[in-house]
Amino acid sequence: MNPSGRGPAPAEIAGRGSEDPPDAGSRALPRLGRRAAAGVVVTFGLLAVLYSFPLVTHLDDALPFAAVPPEGREVAWRVQGDYLQFYYYLWLVRERLIAGASLLRDPYQFAVGAARPNLPNTFLPFALPFVALSPVGSRLAYNLLVLLSFPAAGLATALLASRYGIGRGGALVGAAVFACLPYRVGALLGGHPAGLAYFLVPLSLWGLEGALAGSLAGGASCAAGLVSLAIVEPHFFYFAALGLPLYGLARLGLSGWRRDLLRPGAGWWLGALGVAGAMAAGALGVLARRGWQVPLPKAAGLAALIGLATLGVWQCAAGWLLAAGVVESGATAARRSLAACLPWLAVVGAAARGGARLVPVALVLPVAIHAIWLLRAARGRCLPWGPLAVAAGGAAAGAG
Repeated sequence: MNPSGRGPAPAEIAGRGSEDPPDAGSRALPRLGRRAAAGVVVTFGLLAVLYSFPLVTHLDDALPFAAVPPEGREVAWRVQGDYLQFYYYLWLVRERLIAGASLLRDPYQFAVGAARPNLPNTFLPFALPFVALSPVGSRLAYNLLVLLSFPAAGLATALLASRYGIGRGGALVGAAVFACLPYRVGALLGGHPAGLAYFLVPLSLWGLEGALAGSLAGGASCAAGLVSLAIVEPHFFYFAALGLPLYGLARLGLSGWRRDLLRPGAGWWLGALGVAGAMAAGALGVLARRGWQVPLPKAAGLAALIGLATLGVWQCAAGWLLAAGVVESGATAARRSLAACLPWLAVVGAAARGGARLVPVALVLPVAIHAIWLLRAARGRCLPWGPLAVAAGGAAAGAG
């Protein structure tokens, strides 16, 4: 035990288990409201006490080491775990600042034979509140980060839900589900930075929604969230890089979707089912060539899922054409989009050795055709290029 709270000797463990951010957009954007946001912060502060108990009784003399500790060992002495390393890294940022050392070099770790010096694990932005709170005790500062992660996750999720137009009751339910996810709580109380980083995901999407509405502050919020994800939890950033294009497709496509998109004609629906079947067969063929063998019911279920996803992508792409004003009729948009997607029929050749070479071209070609249509329709329109460029800059910085 280190009563002063200074030094990299993390303690023995206890644990089981504002203000509204700047509005990212015009006044037309849905808002949660300051009073409701303050209520979310207070509610989730109480939730943090319940989910981390008995941490609240050991804020200055222990650290949480597990969400569900062994029975009878809720309070233990010097248990090994990730929390020790995370606490050490946060403490090290503070010590470097006090010593005036560079944050771009890490003299406390060594890489023998490395061609470049080690980059430090600064865990920004979480190191900043830790440094600010550490004068009252390093362990207390760490534990406050743990407790504050519940209001942060809840508020970020409620803000995003509100921006989608969901009422306050629904936003509160969604926030509770997200903040109390077993994986998040387990990682948080086990000392993994992913537990703290969770709130950066809805915060980035909240900023992206603001950027799409023309808010520069929204683009900056999205950029900051993505950069922070890359620093704190690179795996989350990888998922964001893979998921954001699909999110954009679904978000903007669904905003332009109309029921007449489902009425392109019987012949066109047969073509759509053929494209979906080709995508499913191609995916199963690739898996089979890699030695993946499963019972027929599971293979059929996976094929159906891939086929439905393909039909969903087609409908979203057609919704893009409507939203961008490329065409005015839903049926026409569905036909035009499906015609551009016909190269996906070649994906069925992925099961054959020679046909696999055509698959990348077949997958990319429909995307390129839709992109050309959308760019042509965007000429002369006032689009939020500035906010979106700021958000994209954050993504590029995170990748770097």
